[in-house]
Amino acid sequence: MLKDFDEEIDGKDLMATSLQSDKLVQLPVWLSPVAYAVTIAVLQSIFIPTFNAPVITNILTTTFINSVTLLGVLTALFWIALRIIHNKANSAMLEYLLGQNSLSKYAFYRKRTEVRMRNHCIAAFAAAFICFPFVFTVLPDAILPPTLQRMIMLGCLFVAWLYLFQSIGLARFLYRHFLMHQTDSLQKIECQRQVYHVVKTLSRTSMGLLLLLPVCAAGSLHYEQLGIAFSIGLTALLLVVFNVLFSAYQQGKVSKTQSLERLDRKLYFLSRQSKYRKDALNHAAMRLHKEKKALQSCTWHFVSPGAKVGLLLWSIAVPTLWWLVLR
Repeated sequence: MLKDFDEEIDGKDLMATSLQSDKLVQLPVWLSPVAYAVTIAVLQSIFIPTFNAPVITNILTTTFINSVTLLGVLTALFWIALRIIHNKANSAMLEYLLGQNSLSKYAFYRKRTEVRMRNHCIAAFAAAFICFPFVFTVLPDAILPPTLQRMIMLGCLFVAWLYLFQSIGLARFLYRHFLMHQTDSLQKIECQRQVYHVVKTLSRTSMGLLLLLPVCAAGSLHYEQLGIAFSIGLTALLLVVFNVLFSAYQQGKVSKTQSLERLDRKLYFLSRQSKYRKDALNHAAMRLHKEKKALQSCTWHFVSPGAKVGLLLWSIAVPTLWWLVLR
């Protein structure tokens, strides 16, 4: 009995934690990134008296509309998107494990998450360091000292690469461990749909970043090359994410069809029984009909009907905005 009590307490502790950390402080996902971007603007305001800025209008323009500020904004955008994805993924995976009574796998998934984050941080830093000499030459002189400006640029490249690596790795991880398996019950299908929506959120955040990149590029004549490079990376990411979404969508449809066929077989079997009490058979049939109705209402959409219009407008808006910026 004491062993069961200890296991129950451990289960409650697991439910209260995240796959990412044991001591996760619940703060708004935008707080740290926005504070970072504001800090860059404040630092530029502090360094203004050291450089040539004769009038207050030029000071404000130079401080808040320049390449370094845009780098801070870009870093904040990628950072916010990354935190949104992590929070959604943690919640969906924990809910999946609880729904499947598989909390024993918690340690495995958490370890995989930590290892993937460590490897992606190393790869992102290496990629940023390699790209840094090619990108830094296109930026004009800024208010901040060159060393600080290089650190801001390196941080932007690091966060952008980390978002790309983490997003691709997370999409493939979710598909391999949660979405590619066939399910045979409504509860398991609902658990899979929660994870499926995480991949959809990943696609939406990437599409939102792709839409904001040309808007940011319009603020600086020296930013186009960096924005185009980020856009190419996000486009490759979207191809991977859409492939995962389509594969999971096909797998979900198969699981739903097989579950409905299983319920039909059970209903047919009940209709052929006569040795059991009629009220018991009716009660069992009502339960199966209820489950079948709930399963039929559990729809899988690769692109929902309402999202098709938005996807069409987005596919037109992104190239149009880049054309306006580059012409």
